[in-house]
Amino acid sequence: MRKPKKLTLKSHYNKFIGSLIKKGNKVAARNILTSAIKNIWRNISLKQREEKKKKNQKIQKGQRKVDIEIDTILSSAFKDLKTHVEIKKIVRGVKRKMRITWIPFPLSRKRQTFLKIKWIIQAARENRKKIAFSEKLSDELWNLIFDKRKSKALSKKLETRKLILANKSNSHYRW
Repeated sequence: MRKPKKLTLKSHYNKFIGSLIKKGNKVAARNILTSAIKNIWRNISLKQREEKKKKNQKIQKGQRKVDIEIDTILSSAFKDLKTHVEIKKIVRGVKRKMRITWIPFPLSRKRQTFLKIKWIIQAARENRKKIAFSEKLSDELWNLIFDKRKSKALSKKLETRKLILANKSNSHYRW
């Protein structure tokens, strides 16, 4: 039996860029993400940087400092959006007596990663400020890492979790 691949932070970075791509312009998507991470990194004080380096990452020879910055920021953002269950809408019954039920489903790692990235990008797009998208994205990542009450992505996760808990009795309809 094959072991599932462990998703590395570099693959999270690449998946994030992949979901930001519009009309095949990968360079623009990479610029948006790197400028958002640079904005966050500028706002973090030196003391917090040192604590994060001690806790999360050991600098390896040959690894660039930029990669470590991206990895620490994305890992701390994804840590709070971790979910193992998703809710799906299923229609039951015949034509006249149709019922819509919400059913919780377990998630694979790929789907978990997709939902984390989707919630972050969706929250950044819903921001109505008239600023560049990279700044909206950096605001959402900042809120997700440091100010959890303002994060729209985290509120989306909590909203989904409430639905899951309310409908956990419907889990037998999964099969």
